[in-house]
Amino acid sequence: TYPNNTIDFGGGTSAAAPGISGVLAQLIQAYKNLNNNEIPSSALMKATLLNTATDLGTKGPDFVYGWGQVNARRAYELIKDKRFQKISISQNDEKEISLEVPENSSSLRVMIYWADKESSLLSTQALVNDVDMKITKPDGGVSLPYTLDHSQNSTLLASPATNGIDHLNNMEQVEINNPNPGKYTIQLSGYQIPFQNIDVWLVYEITNAEPFLVYPNGGESFNQSEPIKIQWDAEEASGDFTMDYTTDNGKSWNFIKTVSGNLRKTIWDAPAIPTDSIFLRIKKKKKSHVT
Repeated sequence: TYPNNTIDFGGGTSAAAPGISGVLAQLIQAYKNLNNNEIPSSALMKATLLNTATDLGTKGPDFVYGWGQVNARRAYELIKDKRFQKISISQNDEKEISLEVPENSSSLRVMIYWADKESSLLSTQALVNDVDMKITKPDGGVSLPYTLDHSQNSTLLASPATNGIDHLNNMEQVEINNPNPGKYTIQLSGYQIPFQNIDVWLVYEITNAEPFLVYPNGGESFNQSEPIKIQWDAEEASGDFTMDYTTDNGKSWNFIKTVSGNLRKTIWDAPAIPTDSIFLRIKKKKKSHVT
C-alpha cells in the first residue's frame, strides 16, 4: 500500500519483507479462523507458500527466483480446502497417500517439507533428516522431485531443474503437467532419520488452465479515465489473453485489448462513461473469468 489509500508496485527487499510478512499474517489468521483458533505450524505455512508460488525463470526451482513469486490467493485456497497433511516418519518408514486427479487438470504439484534439526558444526552436510518422495501415476509411471545441480560452476548453476532423488534439501516437489485423470499414489520413505521420528508436511495443488482475475475483484470504484492496474492468475500455456468489459450486465461486450500470454498484469484506463456497474472479463483458449 502507498500513501493516500493507494496501491502501487514495489521492488527489492524493502517491498518483499513486508509483503511476505503481510501474506503470512493473513494466512495464519485464515488458518486460525478455519481451525478453532489453532495456530498453524510454521513448517506448514512455508510449504504452502513454496508449493503455490507462481513459477518464474526456468521451469521448476532455480538459483535466481527460488520457487517463484508468492501467490497469496492460491496459498489461501490450499489452506481453505485443507490440501495438507502431517505425516510422522521414522527410519526406513514407508508411507503412501492417494490423490484423485480430475479431468481437464493442467498440473499437479505435490511438496513435502520438514523443519530440519541443526547439523553438527563438524558435519560436511547441513541436512540431518532425509525423506524421499516419488509419485506413481495411473499408468504406472513414476515421477521424481525437482533437483538442481549445485556444482560451483556458473553454467551448471544456471541450468534448468531436472528430476531425480534429492539428498540435499528439506523440501521436495514433484510437478506433473497435464496429468491424466485418475489415482496418483504419493510414496514417502524415511531414508535417513537419525533421531526417532520427524513430522513431515505434505501439501498439494491441482490446477486448471482457467485464468482468474485477482484485481479488480469486485466492488471497487474508479473515476472516468483513471488507470486501473488489472492483475490475473493463470497457468502457463500458449496463446494470448483478451479482455472485454460490459456495462449492460453481459448483453454486449466491448473489446479492451489483447495481452501477451506471458504477462499477468496490465493497465487499462477506465472508460469515460458514467455507469454504476462495469463487469470485466479475461479469456484464453475458451476459458474466462468475470469480475
